[in-house]
Amino acid sequence: MPNISMTSPADAGAAAIPDPENSERSGLQASIQMMVADAISHADGSLTQSRALAEKFYAGEKDILPGDEGRSEIIMTVLRDTVLQMMPSLLRILFGEEAAVEYAPHKPEQIELAAHLTRYVLDVVLQQDNPGFLIYHDWFKDALVKRIGVVKIYPDSGTERRSYVTLYQTYDQVVVLASDDTVTIDDLKPCETAPPGQTLWDVEWSQVQHWNRIRLTCIPPEEYIYTKGARTTDNSPHVPGVATFVGHRTKLTRSQLRAMDISEEDID
Repeated sequence: MPNISMTSPADAGAAAIPDPENSERSGLQASIQMMVADAISHADGSLTQSRALAEKFYAGEKDILPGDEGRSEIIMTVLRDTVLQMMPSLLRILFGEEAAVEYAPHKPEQIELAAHLTRYVLDVVLQQDNPGFLIYHDWFKDALVKRIGVVKIYPDSGTERRSYVTLYQTYDQVVVLASDDTVTIDDLKPCETAPPGQTLWDVEWSQVQHWNRIRLTCIPPEEYIYTKGARTTDNSPHVPGVATFVGHRTKLTRSQLRAMDISEEDID
């Protein structure tokens, strides 16, 4: 039996029942799009002009401001000289011999743990997992020249394959090593310098290891967008000028987008 619709095309729109969830989702999406557009317009407007002018003052460029013909062409590099004079002192505070920031213990038994956490952040997170000195250098310089410096902190994870060579292994040790699911035996050969009467093995193997790190990156102020008129991201009720929207916009290559597991359809 054919399927006959009892609703004419003219009545199809009137017969459709609106979905409250879809309506709410559409309204939220429209509000977010409006906030993003306002933030981009604010960043690309007066903020971009003032930052570009500050860079020209720092570089000591000529013809920064309109002047009369015959006016002196002496360039005052006060901004650059002041910033360069302040930078060593600021960096010395955080990368000097004494720690500028410490974890504070709340109980006597946490004293040792707090000391370890302090050294871990200063030595591992800032200087091994990240180029902390360069990040702080760019951060301070942006703040002094462009009146705002932004550092982005985010968790990062991944996998890497490391290769190893283990010598003088017994057969049982090789079996135990090969039983690990993360280990791949790349080469196995008898040990030529093994003691007489013993059969030992030289093993070349690789292992896939998972890692988790805290990443820091100094982003250009031009890529940092926020609500117009905002002065803080603190959501405390007694703090005025809270940003209702904060974002980071940047340009990425196709290979970078693929590494983030974004499909080719979305990239196109």
